[in-house]
Amino acid sequence: MGCDGTGSILARQFFPRRNYAVIAAFQYDMVDCQLEDEASLEIFIGHKKAPAGYLWIFPKGKGTANVGIGLKGSGAKLLLDKFLQDHPKVFGNAKIERSQAAPVPVGGEIEEYVTANMMLCGDAAGQVIPLTGAGIHTSLVAGKIAGEVAGKAAREGDVGSNRLSEYKERFDALWGAKISNSLRALESFERFSDDELNIITDFLEGQDLVDMAHGFSPSKAVGLMLRHPILAMKVAHQLMSS
Repeated sequence: MGCDGTGSILARQFFPRRNYAVIAAFQYDMVDCQLEDEASLEIFIGHKKAPAGYLWIFPKGKGTANVGIGLKGSGAKLLLDKFLQDHPKVFGNAKIERSQAAPVPVGGEIEEYVTANMMLCGDAAGQVIPLTGAGIHTSLVAGKIAGEVAGKAAREGDVGSNRLSEYKERFDALWGAKISNSLRALESFERFSDDELNIITDFLEGQDLVDMAHGFSPSKAVGLMLRHPILAMKVAHQLMSS
């Protein structure tokens, strides 16, 4: 079982992982931030702020926060530093205690993550919500199912791919469509201008954006934008053609 992330040794040796897209994520752990609301996670999007990605402020209480960026291509640290400079009221007196960087797969599930007597889980299999880069909950589900299937296969003395395919079937039933829908939404919204993104977020509620990010019914979001019909048609076209 390969549960060893984007650089999985098992995946590189035995799984093709075609179109395995990875973005760069960079984060600061900060103290002495002047946050208006320490109960709210803030997300910032826009081609100037984070091309084909987003920035986040994740408050952790008492002026501490995780502040990071994920984007396609290079320049993550430069853009994050500029973001801090552009918000002196919040970060002018803040200090960076630690910096972290990691690759995050955002291309959706790989075609096959079960072969012979081997299985991949989590980042190694692309089991990440593409629009948010969130992968902890999906990885926990994948690991639980894969462990159950592996345990039964070992007890029965059959560890071939036919037996282990139950893992993929069960995981895809829970998360396959959601990951696929989120990938379509990501590819669609990358094509919108910053002005169009501002209009979209003005028409949508927070929960609608969360639902769309996690692969739930984008048609509901499109319906909320009927007061802006040209943009609504563009959104619908992008989501259906991605």
